[in-house]
Amino acid sequence: MEFIKGADLSSLLEVERCGGLFRDGAAPEDALAIFRRYGVSWVRLRLWNDPYDGAGNDYGAGVCDLPAVLTLARRAKNAGMSWLLDLHYSDFWADPGKQTTPKAWQNLDEAGLEAAVYRYTRDVLCACRAAGVEPGRIAKSLSFKLEDRTILVVAAGDVKVDNGKYKAAFGGKAKMLTPDEAVERIGHAVGGVCPFAVKPGTEVYLDESLRRFDTVLPAAGSSNSCIELTLPELETYAETTRWVDVCKPREG
Repeated sequence: MEFIKGADLSSLLEVERCGGLFRDGAAPEDALAIFRRYGVSWVRLRLWNDPYDGAGNDYGAGVCDLPAVLTLARRAKNAGMSWLLDLHYSDFWADPGKQTTPKAWQNLDEAGLEAAVYRYTRDVLCACRAAGVEPGRIAKSLSFKLEDRTILVVAAGDVKVDNGKYKAAFGGKAKMLTPDEAVERIGHAVGGVCPFAVKPGTEVYLDESLRRFDTVLPAAGSSNSCIELTLPELETYAETTRWVDVCKPREG
């Protein structure tokens, strides 16, 4: 297993705009070069949908919009580092206890919101690919309930569940756990649902969408942690019930 040494550098551009300098000796250097010299191999970058008010003023705290993320991702790649994309799905800070719907999505119904989240995620990943800076292999853990069963499906971050395939695999309609139910039945909060160290009785399945990767990055119990695992390691640590094919083909 590869040990990841990482740092969240989402606010670096704002620090530099404000005159911040980084040194490992007398002369200023690129912060990423210093981090890399001391063994940091991964950079986490948070992304906010639209961190600006109606007058075009930014909310501060790093101005983590897509251009900023792509700029820092390129710098990380040029420094020989990988990077992890932290999608907040909000215009500003979000965490397991606070999730403010982006301004552009606030009047959408459930179906509209689902479609908006999917399109936004797809467009962001396509922009990363076009810029030559695809993020690391993010594996998302999707938690469902089927009568008394608690089902956890680990899938690639760029796909969505196919209801027909899910029903064929599990014999019932896909119904996701609420945030409270996720904590109660699995033991982890939404945003950091981990496929291992779960409560007894949780059935863990790996989706076929993961097979195109040598290693993946599932959450490790909180919204700001993850671990890089090979697929055999993930199977072992998650005590996987079996592999399933319950997601739609990815676009692009």
